[in-house]
Amino acid sequence: ETLGADRDDLTERLITGRQKYSSIFNYPTPTFADVGVIGWFVDGAAICNQVPLCRSSYGPYARAMVRVCKE
Repeated sequence: ETLGADRDDLTERLITGRQKYSSIFNYPTPTFADVGVIGWFVDGAAICNQVPLCRSSYGPYARAMVRVCKE
């Protein structure tokens, strides 16, 4: 496996709740338009999570996050 872990171990972790899994991979994408819309939603959610970090009290981190969010 490319993840450096045994598949059975990862499956067991998912079942017991010790492993996180992004549910975005469970949505069907029958057309390329669906791929674009899902990508747009995922990017929007990431921006909503990252923008508050731009106001961090640690200056170097806040400045770096401004550049990340603009990207």
